[in-house]
Amino acid sequence: RALLETPASDVALARADGGEAGYAFGLVVGTDGDGRRFVQHSGGWVAFRAFFKRFPDEDLAYWMLCNRPDMPPEGVQAEIEAIYLD
Repeated sequence: RALLETPASDVALARADGGEAGYAFGLVVGTDGDGRRFVQHSGGWVAFRAFFKRFPDEDLAYWMLCNRPDMPPEGVQAEIEAIYLD
């Protein structure tokens, strides 16, 4: 479990704002703007999109599956998190 929640120390992804994002065995790990730890993964192929995010300390996880290329699941995540975390 720790491997899936702890960033690999030798791998860092550069973010647009100049910071670093954690990366743990294919999952992005980090903290959100309110200091909540999260683990997430997204991907897609052709017209299919998928997004997974888990907040281990909040006991919350959700998945989004979309079969439209113009509906990226990442765009809806803030709305979902506002309902369950605020």
